[in-house]
Amino acid sequence: MVLPESLQQIQGYGAFESGLALLPMTAAIMILMIGASSRLISRLSVKTSMVAGLGLLAVAMLLFAATPSSSTTFVTHVLLASLVAAAGMSLAYIPVLTAAVSHARKEESGLASGIVNTSYQIGSALGLAIMVAVASAQTFQAENNGIGSVEALNSGFHLAFIGAAAIAGLAAILALAAIKRASVSSQKEAAMAAG
Repeated sequence: MVLPESLQQIQGYGAFESGLALLPMTAAIMILMIGASSRLISRLSVKTSMVAGLGLLAVAMLLFAATPSSSTTFVTHVLLASLVAAAGMSLAYIPVLTAAVSHARKEESGLASGIVNTSYQIGSALGLAIMVAVASAQTFQAENNGIGSVEALNSGFHLAFIGAAAIAGLAAILALAAIKRASVSSQKEAAMAAG
Protein backbone atom coordinates (compact mmCIF):
# COMPACT_ATOMS: atom_id res chain seq x y z
CA MET A 1 0.00 0.00 0.00
CA VAL A 2 2.95 2.34 0.54
CA LEU A 3 4.14 1.92 -3.04
CA PRO A 4 0.84 2.92 -4.71
CA GLU A 5 0.61 5.92 -2.36
CA SER A 6 4.14 6.91 -3.29
CA LEU A 7 3.34 6.66 -6.99
CA GLN A 8 0.22 8.76 -6.58
CA GLN A 9 1.45 11.41 -4.17
CA ILE A 10 5.04 11.83 -5.36
CA GLN A 11 5.00 10.84 -9.02
CA GLY A 12 1.54 12.20 -9.79
CA TYR A 13 0.05 8.91 -11.01
CA GLY A 14 -3.70 8.56 -10.86
CA ALA A 15 -5.24 5.57 -9.11
CA PHE A 16 -5.71 3.72 -12.41
CA GLU A 17 -2.18 4.57 -13.61
CA SER A 18 -0.76 3.41 -10.29
CA GLY A 19 -2.57 0.08 -10.65
CA LEU A 20 -1.28 -0.33 -14.20
CA ALA A 21 2.26 0.50 -13.09
CA LEU A 22 2.15 -2.35 -10.57
CA LEU A 23 0.55 -4.85 -12.96
CA PRO A 24 3.93 -6.18 -14.25
CA MET A 25 4.97 -6.92 -10.67
CA THR A 26 1.75 -8.79 -9.97
CA ALA A 27 2.05 -10.80 -13.19
CA ALA A 28 5.69 -11.60 -12.45
CA ILE A 29 4.81 -12.85 -8.95
CA MET A 30 2.11 -15.13 -10.36
CA ILE A 31 4.34 -16.52 -13.09
CA LEU A 32 7.35 -17.01 -10.85
CA MET A 33 5.40 -18.59 -7.98
CA ILE A 34 3.59 -21.00 -10.25
CA GLY A 35 6.41 -21.79 -12.63
CA ALA A 36 9.79 -21.26 -11.05
CA SER A 37 9.66 -21.51 -7.26
CA SER A 38 9.32 -25.27 -6.88
CA ARG A 39 12.02 -25.93 -9.48
CA LEU A 40 14.41 -23.50 -7.81
CA ILE A 41 13.79 -25.01 -4.39
CA SER A 42 14.54 -28.50 -5.68
CA ARG A 43 17.74 -27.30 -7.41
CA LEU A 44 19.06 -24.97 -4.73
CA SER A 45 17.45 -25.58 -1.34
CA VAL A 46 14.74 -24.08 0.82
CA LYS A 47 17.36 -22.10 2.73
CA THR A 48 19.18 -20.76 -0.34
CA SER A 49 15.94 -19.78 -2.08
CA MET A 50 14.62 -18.05 1.04
CA VAL A 51 17.85 -16.13 1.66
CA ALA A 52 18.08 -15.11 -2.00
CA GLY A 53 14.44 -14.02 -2.07
CA LEU A 54 14.71 -11.94 1.10
CA GLY A 55 17.96 -10.42 -0.19
CA LEU A 56 16.30 -9.45 -3.48
CA LEU A 57 13.39 -7.97 -1.57
CA ALA A 58 15.81 -5.84 0.46
CA VAL A 59 17.48 -4.66 -2.75
CA ALA A 60 14.10 -3.76 -4.27
CA MET A 61 13.15 -1.69 -1.21
CA LEU A 62 16.44 0.18 -1.48
CA LEU A 63 15.75 0.83 -5.17
CA PHE A 64 12.36 2.29 -4.24
CA ALA A 65 14.07 4.39 -1.56
CA ALA A 66 16.31 5.92 -4.24
CA THR A 67 13.38 7.28 -6.27
CA PRO A 68 13.70 11.06 -6.64
CA SER A 69 10.78 13.37 -6.01
CA SER A 70 10.87 14.66 -9.57
CA SER A 71 11.87 13.63 -13.09
CA THR A 72 11.44 9.90 -12.68
CA THR A 73 10.92 7.42 -15.45
CA PHE A 74 8.69 4.39 -15.16
CA VAL A 75 11.25 1.89 -16.44
CA THR A 76 14.14 3.15 -14.31
CA HIS A 77 12.43 3.95 -11.03
CA VAL A 78 9.30 1.78 -10.90
CA LEU A 79 9.48 -1.21 -13.25
CA LEU A 80 13.00 -2.34 -12.36
CA ALA A 81 12.46 -2.17 -8.60
CA SER A 82 9.02 -3.78 -8.79
CA LEU A 83 10.33 -6.71 -10.86
CA VAL A 84 13.20 -7.24 -8.41
CA ALA A 85 10.59 -7.18 -5.59
CA ALA A 86 8.48 -9.73 -7.48
CA ALA A 87 11.46 -12.06 -7.83
CA GLY A 88 12.25 -11.66 -4.15
CA MET A 89 8.70 -12.32 -2.99
CA SER A 90 8.39 -15.33 -5.29
CA LEU A 91 11.66 -16.84 -4.11
CA ALA A 92 10.91 -16.25 -0.42
CA TYR A 93 7.23 -17.11 0.05
CA ILE A 94 7.13 -20.77 -1.00
CA PRO A 95 10.36 -21.65 0.87
CA VAL A 96 8.98 -20.03 4.03
CA LEU A 97 5.84 -22.14 3.72
CA THR A 98 7.92 -25.22 2.92
CA ALA A 99 10.20 -24.67 5.93
CA ALA A 100 7.18 -24.21 8.19
CA VAL A 101 5.46 -27.46 7.19
CA SER A 102 8.54 -29.63 6.62
CA HIS A 103 8.74 -30.84 10.22
CA ALA A 104 5.01 -31.03 10.87
CA ARG A 105 3.38 -34.44 10.94
CA LYS A 106 1.38 -35.23 7.82
CA GLU A 107 -1.97 -34.77 9.59
CA GLU A 108 -0.79 -31.38 10.94
CA SER A 109 0.57 -29.96 7.67
CA GLY A 110 -2.70 -28.13 6.93
CA LEU A 111 -2.65 -26.55 10.37
CA ALA A 112 0.99 -25.50 9.95
CA SER A 113 0.20 -24.02 6.53
CA GLY A 114 -2.77 -22.14 7.99
CA ILE A 115 -0.66 -20.72 10.80
CA VAL A 116 1.94 -19.50 8.30
CA ASN A 117 -0.72 -17.87 6.10
CA THR A 118 -2.38 -16.22 9.11
CA SER A 119 1.00 -15.00 10.35
CA TYR A 120 1.70 -13.63 6.87
CA GLN A 121 -1.56 -11.66 6.86
CA ILE A 122 -1.06 -10.28 10.38
CA GLY A 123 2.59 -9.50 9.67
CA SER A 124 1.69 -7.68 6.45
CA ALA A 125 -0.90 -5.53 8.23
CA LEU A 126 1.44 -4.79 11.12
CA GLY A 127 4.34 -4.04 8.76
CA LEU A 128 2.18 -1.67 6.74
CA ALA A 129 1.04 0.13 9.88
CA ILE A 130 4.64 0.56 11.01
CA MET A 131 5.76 1.78 7.58
CA VAL A 132 2.94 4.32 7.45
CA ALA A 133 3.76 5.55 10.96
CA VAL A 134 7.46 5.90 10.10
CA ALA A 135 6.68 7.68 6.83
CA SER A 136 4.23 10.06 8.51
CA ALA A 137 6.64 10.93 11.33
CA GLN A 138 9.49 11.57 8.89
CA THR A 139 7.27 13.68 6.64
CA PHE A 140 6.04 15.74 9.58
CA GLN A 141 9.60 16.30 10.84
CA ALA A 142 10.85 17.28 7.37
CA GLU A 143 8.00 19.75 6.90
CA ASN A 144 8.77 21.29 10.31
CA ASN A 145 12.37 21.73 9.16
CA GLY A 146 11.18 23.83 6.21
CA ILE A 147 11.44 21.21 3.46
CA GLY A 148 8.81 21.49 0.71
CA SER A 149 5.79 19.24 1.00
CA VAL A 150 6.60 16.91 -1.93
CA GLU A 151 10.22 16.49 -0.84
CA ALA A 152 9.11 15.97 2.77
CA LEU A 153 6.60 13.35 1.70
CA ASN A 154 9.22 11.64 -0.45
CA SER A 155 11.66 11.56 2.47
CA GLY A 156 8.96 9.84 4.54
CA PHE A 157 8.41 7.20 1.88
CA HIS A 158 12.18 6.74 1.54
CA LEU A 159 12.57 6.10 5.27
CA ALA A 160 9.71 3.57 5.17
CA PHE A 161 11.34 1.73 2.25
CA ILE A 162 14.72 1.76 4.01
CA GLY A 163 13.07 0.29 7.11
CA ALA A 164 11.45 -2.43 5.01
CA ALA A 165 14.83 -3.15 3.38
CA ALA A 166 16.43 -3.47 6.81
CA ILE A 167 13.75 -5.92 7.95
CA ALA A 168 14.10 -8.04 4.79
CA GLY A 169 17.89 -7.99 5.14
CA LEU A 170 17.67 -9.01 8.80
CA ALA A 171 15.26 -11.82 7.89
CA ALA A 172 17.74 -13.05 5.24
CA ILE A 173 20.55 -13.07 7.81
CA LEU A 174 18.39 -14.90 10.35
CA ALA A 175 17.37 -17.48 7.73
CA LEU A 176 20.99 -17.97 6.76
CA ALA A 177 22.04 -18.49 10.36
CA ALA A 178 19.08 -20.42 11.75
CA ILE A 179 17.82 -22.78 9.06
CA LYS A 180 19.55 -26.11 8.78
CA ARG A 181 19.96 -27.57 5.34
CA ALA A 182 17.48 -30.41 4.88
CA SER A 183 17.88 -33.32 2.55
CA VAL A 184 16.59 -32.91 -0.98
CA SER A 185 13.95 -35.62 -0.49
CA SER A 186 12.48 -33.98 2.63
CA GLN A 187 12.44 -30.62 0.83
CA LYS A 188 10.53 -32.13 -2.10
CA GLU A 189 8.03 -33.77 0.26
CA ALA A 190 7.52 -30.49 2.11
CA ALA A 191 7.13 -28.58 -1.16
CA MET A 192 4.47 -31.05 -2.30
CA ALA A 193 2.61 -30.69 1.02
CA ALA A 194 2.83 -26.86 0.88
CA GLY A 195 1.71 -26.36 -2.62
